[in-house]
Amino acid sequence: MRQTEQGFTVIEGILVIVVLVVIAGVGYATFNVNSKAATKDQFSSATAPITTASTSSIQNIDTLTAQDASNESTIDSTHAVSDQTSAQSSSNTAANVGGSFDESAL
Repeated sequence: MRQTEQGFTVIEGILVIVVLVVIAGVGYATFNVNSKAATKDQFSSATAPITTASTSSIQNIDTLTAQDASNESTIDSTHAVSDQTSAQSSSNTAANVGGSFDESAL
């Protein structure tokens, strides 16, 4: 009688499982190390000290700030004149009602 061998033995199955576990362990360890390194780089760049600005950069910022303040002042004065004109015309409109409303009767 001749026996035909079919399938895997238990030893072969265990060897395959061991190899897969070793590969998964190495992959996880590599991923974990790379993940920690990336996080460390991210935090170190976020908390790195800010370099001081050069004198010309500060002068440029001061110039832009002065220009912006001047523009705001011009806009504010334009709106103030417009608001005053509008208020005067509203006041004149109420005064020109011409007796259709008599406040003295109240």
